[in-house]
Amino acid sequence: STQSTGTIQRHSMSDVNWTASALLESNPSSSSRNGDELSPRHRTYDHSAIRNSPKARRTVRRVGMLGCGTVGGAVLAQLNDRRELFQAQGIKLEVVAVCVRDMSKPRDGLPEDCVLTTDYHAITSDPGIDLVIEVMGGTADAKDAVFEAIENKKDVVTANKALLAEFLPEILELTEKHSCKLGYEAAVCGGIPIISTLQNALFGDKIHMIKGIMNGTTNYMLSKMETDGVGYTEVLKEAQDLGFAEADPTADVEGHDVRAKIALLAKLGLGIHVDPNLIPCRGISQVSKFDFDYSRSLKSTVKLLGCAQIKQNLQGQAELVIMVTPALVKLTDPVATIAGPTNMVHILSENLGDSYYTGPGAGGSATANSVVSDLVAVARGSCTLPFPKDDQLPIASDYSASFYIRFVANDRVGIIHEISSACVDANVSIDSIVQLPVDQLGCPRSASPFVVLTEECRLSQVTALCEAVATKTWAVAAPFVMPCM
Repeated sequence: STQSTGTIQRHSMSDVNWTASALLESNPSSSSRNGDELSPRHRTYDHSAIRNSPKARRTVRRVGMLGCGTVGGAVLAQLNDRRELFQAQGIKLEVVAVCVRDMSKPRDGLPEDCVLTTDYHAITSDPGIDLVIEVMGGTADAKDAVFEAIENKKDVVTANKALLAEFLPEILELTEKHSCKLGYEAAVCGGIPIISTLQNALFGDKIHMIKGIMNGTTNYMLSKMETDGVGYTEVLKEAQDLGFAEADPTADVEGHDVRAKIALLAKLGLGIHVDPNLIPCRGISQVSKFDFDYSRSLKSTVKLLGCAQIKQNLQGQAELVIMVTPALVKLTDPVATIAGPTNMVHILSENLGDSYYTGPGAGGSATANSVVSDLVAVARGSCTLPFPKDDQLPIASDYSASFYIRFVANDRVGIIHEISSACVDANVSIDSIVQLPVDQLGCPRSASPFVVLTEECRLSQVTALCEAVATKTWAVAAPFVMPCM
């Protein structure tokens, strides 16, 4: 209803029937340009537009894919399986070209009329392709291909954490310069939507710590060592035979894979860019089955963790503590419950406190799901800034914790006395000394492992302690150190 007062017309909004059917039946004669059907301001109502409005603004993206291995094949399968669902939401993703190493290899699931090529330039320089999926891996050809795609104003979705971690500043500069979108959900923790969680759900929160299990291969290996009582060499071979570990397992077992991931999460969640090469990194190759015997007696377990945390240093200044390391984890910690190739990320934030995100960290289907999620976000126009936070803090060169130190000794009188003296020299306070019977451990007295737990101290102090003890005549092997978390 309306009331006229002079030249002002007042409308009572409460009298309007806002249901879809009422709007459809309303008379468009109130249009600002009555009778002019060509006017862009002429009102028309359409049932299908209201019921399924995305159809009125359908998005078609022509996609090129670099790489078609396990993940690439799963991406094609998922796009085909969900094609009708996506199209109902106004999204059409047409994979028109795929770059592969071997053209002769049989490949299932390729779309009709999809072009196969061994030349990535055919995709990255094709003006008819506006969205590129990079699942080829590595940092050589993949870098050149991604850079060229962005320079040619193509949006990019990638699963390549090594590429992003190593060349992040350059990639971000290119995407900003050429106004391109970058999706990388699949680059960290496979199927866990940790990237979108930090970009969106936790964007308004203040993150204090990101920590977790970020490599499925090493978590599988540590889980088998714990449950089966086997050593590192034996479990590595089994993991390789099952396809969990590569023929060259260095990136996984020495922590390099986790190092790239924690670098990306530190930039995303904390806003701090860290050169991966500057992150202290220790893998699991020195973890022994004896460490699980001792951790069990301490109601704990051993996990390979990536960790980035903002802490106050001794001068009261904030700094970033970031590392990749095996750690002694209490069984009461949810992270300790994660077995096999599963991943878990633990986030400590101001508003939520502790929150945990778990799921498959690798595998074709899980990783492909994250790739497809990014494709849909890019097509919808809902892909956010890849790294929306920007901050600068010094990187800690040292950190404090309680430490687990495993010594292996040719047993004789006076060993504990010598360790105590070395602790005094390094200003390290001992919390406890644990020694299980050699017959329980199944080892000779000439190579008997035992453990020293320290009170909180600096890593540099523990390092000095271990260097001093390693020179003793009774020391059979270098001491193994990990923080208690």
